[in-house]
Amino acid sequence: MGKSTSRIPVGSFYLRAGRTVKGDEGIIYLRYFVCGKYIEHSTDIKIATDEWDKRTRQVTSANKDWKRINAKLQSIKAGFDGKIEAYKRPLTVRVMTGILAGQELENEISKEKDFIEYALEHNTMRYELDQISFSTYDNNRLYILGFQRYLRDKEKKDVLPLCDLNIDIFNRYINYRLIEVKNTKEGINKMLSPMYFAVRYAADNELIPTKTATVIGSNYLEVKDRKYKSKVDEKQIRYLTPEQMKALVNVRNELPHQRTREILDIFLFAFHACGMRVSDIITLEWDHIDWEKKEIVKNYFKTKTAGNIPLTDPAIEILLRWKKYKRNKRFVFDLLPENFNLKDPKALKNARLSKNRTLQQSLKSVGNKIGLKFNMTMHVARHTFAVMSIKKGVSIHMVSRLMGHSSVLVTEKVYAEFLPSEISKIVREELSFSFG
Repeated sequence: MGKSTSRIPVGSFYLRAGRTVKGDEGIIYLRYFVCGKYIEHSTDIKIATDEWDKRTRQVTSANKDWKRINAKLQSIKAGFDGKIEAYKRPLTVRVMTGILAGQELENEISKEKDFIEYALEHNTMRYELDQISFSTYDNNRLYILGFQRYLRDKEKKDVLPLCDLNIDIFNRYINYRLIEVKNTKEGINKMLSPMYFAVRYAADNELIPTKTATVIGSNYLEVKDRKYKSKVDEKQIRYLTPEQMKALVNVRNELPHQRTREILDIFLFAFHACGMRVSDIITLEWDHIDWEKKEIVKNYFKTKTAGNIPLTDPAIEILLRWKKYKRNKRFVFDLLPENFNLKDPKALKNARLSKNRTLQQSLKSVGNKIGLKFNMTMHVARHTFAVMSIKKGVSIHMVSRLMGHSSVLVTEKVYAEFLPSEISKIVREELSFSFG
């Protein structure tokens, strides 16, 4: 499980300005940066914009009540700082929002607390700390609620206190899933995962014995094939050869529909932009592009980490073409409306799935035109970039960095079949030591 932050966030004031009948005015807000997000609170104090010092974040003497207002602002901040410091549990977005809303929050959790409620809260906390994606969060929520239904229907328990947790309850649940529902072992392990994370977290907070949590938390079903195999299983990676990529470029102008040409542009851009993920393509904004440095600067959608993606000349050519369209002032490829709220996870998930399906349908028809034996998808562009880079001699570490993988181990695992020849070459040329 990832670490939760214990650092107390520092609050700061800023003026949210706007034009009114009285001229340029603004309301002073207090905000805290928690779990990668700003949580704001309006002080309801309104001043003219020329009475605010952005550097010191204070009201200037241009306002006749500047001393009184600044003192009030510090008093407001001190009140919230005290509540934040007094809160001893992990400080998440939800908790911080509650503090700024004046809600009374519980500091201590009773050992009698219902495990289902505790597991749901823990799952939410992991999502708010950006430890899991929204899809994982949503699936985990369904798994926990499924366990709750089992407890009510089969165990006749409306509540399962933390102090009553034991391995037998989970073993009966596993048998129920295996025998009655006939779930696969892999599927059952996924269902158990969010509960086991919550169990271990409960032990970390001394709500249940560590020994109990260890026994429960390791109680997964064995799914690996332990038999020795003389040959390595190969996982097929779908990618295009340089000849097929050239055919794609040549066929572009022959496509009868403008929209199909545009979607092919998006595919080619994903390839040229270091194998950019479709989720990052959909959420790519014009503000992410540094034209002077010729790079994209944005947070990777999947890993939530910052990335700097170099732009090659073909990628820039595609961007300039789309810039001339002047369709969307915010999103580069016009796959989301300008006013789309990226902070709405459900809406974003639905939009991504919908747009991805649209892209895949068009790309499949384009792939058929050049005689591909498999469906061309946006992920094929990503695989193609990786394979071509590795075959060109780019180090696996550099490929991993350019593609925004969380670890070079991920890159090695996915593209293992393309590495042996390179490794053999390095061994022969660089590691053939002779001491004679």
